[in-house]
Parts: sequence; structure tokens; C-alpha cells
Amino acid sequence: MFFDSFGGFEFMFDNLAQDITVITTAEVEDEDLGTTSRKANQEVKLHEPILNTQNPNITYSNSDGGQLETTVYYLESKHSEFNKGDEVRTKDNHFKITAKADDVASGLWFYTLKRVGDDNFVSVND
Repeated sequence: MFFDSFGGFEFMFDNLAQDITVITTAEVEDEDLGTTSRKANQEVKLHEPILNTQNPNITYSNSDGGQLETTVYYLESKHSEFNKGDEVRTKDNHFKITAKADDVASGLWFYTLKRVGDDNFVSVND
């Protein structure tokens, strides 16, 4: 079932969209070593939103015994061709795709993202 009037909500999609580059990767097999690796294949320029969810009920315990909130990032896309391991770059961030799911009703794809280089990221809450 497709949500026929979803296009009426597209203003929010456009309002949240930002310039991003998705770097697709291809699996390359090294026959001599019997290993596989991923190499950059193609750059795709998009203007789509990256969303985040901060759910205080989803936490993990750190080594000191305290609870830390987790943040999950999603690329909301009209494209279905990206795969796990592909990279997503914005002006300020670099992510890797870890999973994907489709939303049949809206005709969109949601890609779960993991920030690359999280150790250098500092969030400032004012």
C-alpha cells in the first residue's frame, strides 16, 4: 500500500535536506591472499536529509557504571541502490552505512549510519 498523498509532506523532506555525497563501494577479491576488501566505486551527489534520534530510553553502560544515551543517524533517501559499507559525507561529518530498510508507504529508504571518527566528535549542549 502506497501513501498516495505523501508528496504533500515533501516540504519537510526538502526543509531538512542537505548536500551530501554517497561514495558507493565495490567488493574486491584478492585471489592471491583469498581476502576481500571494499574499494570506492562512484560518488553520488544528493540533497537529502540526515536525521538523528536521541532516545533517552536506549542507553548503554560505560566502564564507570553510568548510563550514556545513544544517538542513531539515518539517511532518508529516495534512492535504493546504496549498500552496507558505502560512505556518506557531508560538509561536517563522515558516516558509513550499517543497515538499510524501506518504507513502502512513503516510497523512501532509510539507511542507518555510523559516524566515522567519533573519538574526535564533541557535542556541545547549550
